[in-house]
Amino acid sequence: MGPRLGDVMSESKLPGPMIAIIPVTDDAALQTVLTLKDVIVPGDWFLVTSGGVNRPASPAKVQGLATQLAEAFPQSPLYAFTSGVANIELLSGALHPPIVGLFYDYEPNYPNEPEFSFDPATTAQNLRQATGLAGAHGFRLVGYLTGQALFNPQHMWNYAGFRSMADALVIQSQSALKNGRWAEALDRIGSQFGTAKPPVQITVTPGLPNAVDIPTAIGAYDELTRRGFSSVVLWWVPSGAAELRALLEHRRGGSPAP
Repeated sequence: MGPRLGDVMSESKLPGPMIAIIPVTDDAALQTVLTLKDVIVPGDWFLVTSGGVNRPASPAKVQGLATQLAEAFPQSPLYAFTSGVANIELLSGALHPPIVGLFYDYEPNYPNEPEFSFDPATTAQNLRQATGLAGAHGFRLVGYLTGQALFNPQHMWNYAGFRSMADALVIQSQSALKNGRWAEALDRIGSQFGTAKPPVQITVTPGLPNAVDIPTAIGAYDELTRRGFSSVVLWWVPSGAAELRALLEHRRGGSPAP
């Protein structure tokens, strides 16, 4: 099964390069990551995505891609990635190993996520519900939380307060990077979590919302390294294979920029 999520993703005590958390959206993405074996290291994570925005999740798609990934990367933990409690319930009841858990994408304006709320109490309730649904079938639940509440004056979250409602958390920081507020976002995350920093997101495919160019992504990666983060989500789709490779090659061969 690999290391526990909390041991790897929420602790900042591991030496060496950060762990990459890599989405796999479809068969084209699977075929691409197979060409990246030289820059994907044991312990990197894969997220098999299904059921985003307004579509029901497909257990068959997730299970099929996960099985192929497990054959190619036996030391990489595999997670399903979806949005909406309904999709969490659907996937939890249908999936099996090599899947070890589910990511619950929690952000506004998703038609299949009517439960979303900026209200902290409602968010805590939603996280507990999703965690319970996953846990009932032996899966871990990762809350993949919108980063909008880092800066929204009306909805300022204490993200660390949600930590006990799920097995682990990720904060979607990509818009802060796009808008030039990376250091400020990391300051706020660090002030809430201390040394046990959660993973954040860098988007590397041109044309995707909140994507940045490779020099900016490399600078953001190096800043995470300097600040003691142990893992990062590198969001991409197959049209961004070159950008994903560039960042993974930087991780393999470079030390943080001064």
